[in-house]
Parts: sequence; C-alpha cells; structure tokens
Amino acid sequence: MQVSGEYLDFSGLTRLRPDEVVRISRRVVDSYTRMTAAGSRGQFGSFGAFGKWRAPVVVELRTGEPLIVLIDFTRWSGTTANRKFIEGLRQYSSWRSRVA
Repeated sequence: MQVSGEYLDFSGLTRLRPDEVVRISRRVVDSYTRMTAAGSRGQFGSFGAFGKWRAPVVVELRTGEPLIVLIDFTRWSGTTANRKFIEGLRQYSSWRSRVA
C-alpha cells in the first residue's frame, strides 16, 4: 500500500483520490466483528476497553460502498497497524478532513 497526499494505492487493487472518499475511520462493522478481531487464538482482546485496538480501517467511498482495510494483520493475535495508518493519514492536509 502506498499513501500520498494525492492518493491511496491499495497495491494494484484500487487507487483512491481524496475526492472519492467521504470518511476514513476505525470501527467494528458487520463484515468484521469484534469476534473476528480476537484472532484465531480467541483471546477476545477486542472486547471492552480494547475494542478499538483491533478495529479495521473503514474507507467510506462516495459511491456508498465501504472498503474494509487491515494493515499488517497478524492472524494468530488479530493485531494490526491500523492505528498507525490513521495517524499517518492525518499528516496529509488532503486526507486530514476525511479521517474521523
């Protein structure tokens, strides 16, 4: 994945410009539940106070379609680098207003 002030490039899958995105947030959604986020070890670390640690990045497109993203996902623990990704996006003025 490549990030710049002009686009998010998801390794050849799709390339998004800021004007194509309504909002970018980290939250649990129907397609990626808190149970899924607990990882294959099933430690349920995503419940309660730890819920946001493993929440996926949700990119809401102007088309109304959500794009669910996991950055550096580790299957056995369910951990990601999603928080760092969101923090990094805030450094770009073109993305800052879209990050929740």
